[in-house]
Amino acid sequence: MKTVWEFIVKNKKVILIILTILIFLFIGLPAIKKINGKRRLETFDKGVYGIALVTEYRAETRSTHYRYEFEYKDEIYSSRYYYANYNPEVGKRYFVLIDPDHPWFNNMLLPIFPVPDSIKEAPPEGWKECPGVSRKQIREFLDHY
Repeated sequence: MKTVWEFIVKNKKVILIILTILIFLFIGLPAIKKINGKRRLETFDKGVYGIALVTEYRAETRSTHYRYEFEYKDEIYSSRYYYANYNPEVGKRYFVLIDPDHPWFNNMLLPIFPVPDSIKEAPPEGWKECPGVSRKQIREFLDHY
């Protein structure tokens, strides 16, 4: 028993670091996921829809993502899409869900909903309903975003 106690005393800093990491993994990450899920649902409830153009695919050391741009209220915003289950095509247009209060922060590319060629542009304030896509379809997608 004495050797275990001596080991703990000798390696106190390492043990504290390991405990901190474990606490973050088991408490912090689920909390962050819950907050992000809540933010997605709030954006879904009050958001508007626009058109995003996928401009670039980036495979970097720490992350792989797509970059896209969209216009909202006559301003152009840039954002990134990290979700790996869907691979949007660079140069193609997709619907984007936009938080009207924070368009630079809360926006979500909807890569399974390409914009039909018949739609040339979105109104400056966006659409309240996504053209040709039901709220149920969008909600199902966002549940797995």
